[in-house]
Amino acid sequence: MRHLILMIVSLLLSLPSHASSQIPKSFLGIWDANADACEKQYSDMRLRISFSAIEYWESSGNLLEIIESKHSSLIARFVFRGEGESWERKITYFLLNEQRELVQVFDDGMRVSRVRCTDA
Repeated sequence: MRHLILMIVSLLLSLPSHASSQIPKSFLGIWDANADACEKQYSDMRLRISFSAIEYWESSGNLLEIIESKHSSLIARFVFRGEGESWERKITYFLLNEQRELVQVFDDGMRVSRVRCTDA
């Protein structure tokens, strides 16, 4: 019986762990098209990422679930609201260039790159 319990515990520990219910700190902050856009008060490419939400110019998304979280990548599902509509979307994020660049890959294959705004 003890051997069976140890086997079950071992199997449970070897399963992939579910990620936190928050967006990792390395992805947080303000991101924009380039350094010049970061300097402006308003930009239609600006993206704000917090622990539980993302905000764009005309819409915002609340985190539904973290599907996968690694050191420099994240896959998450959000429920969005904007312009009188709501929808769900899965987004994959990659951090590049020492976490100064964020690449978003949407579930439809569209890719968008942004840089981290340091003083925004």
